[in-house]
Amino acid sequence: KTAIAQYTGHLAGRGWGTMELTRAVGENIKRIRKSKKRSMERLAAEAGVSRSMLGQIERGEANPSVAILGKLAGR
Repeated sequence: KTAIAQYTGHLAGRGWGTMELTRAVGENIKRIRKSKKRSMERLAAEAGVSRSMLGQIERGEANPSVAILGKLAGR
């Protein structure tokens, strides 16, 4: 198994389903973005995604790829 599969399996075993994990990731991205006083437009542009996509990620409606997560984390 990949590290990600092992991690998500670990979380699922603790009651974390895919939807909960996606929502938690989005909430954390939003919390960190706000703590850094970044607008959605600015973070989206820096990460190479649309503002609409960033909004979907933050609301837990979209499941970002690892590459997108890396871009968002690096900002």
